[in-house]
Amino acid sequence: MGFWFILFLTSFLLFDPLNEAFGLEEAILNAFPDQAPYYETDAQWAERRRAEDAEERALKNSGS
Repeated sequence: MGFWFILFLTSFLLFDPLNEAFGLEEAILNAFPDQAPYYETDAQWAERRRAEDAEERALKNSGS
């Protein structure tokens, strides 16, 4: 168990310097864009939800 803790601790301590030197987070974001988190405010979510609901109602009304 001691080995794994040391490995975890060193990777935790070294991530920031390595990220600054090699741009790890940016490289991961570019390689896997669908994996990047997207955060929106409550107001943005509510507006997006209203737009999606209006679009859904328009599709239902145009089909009937």
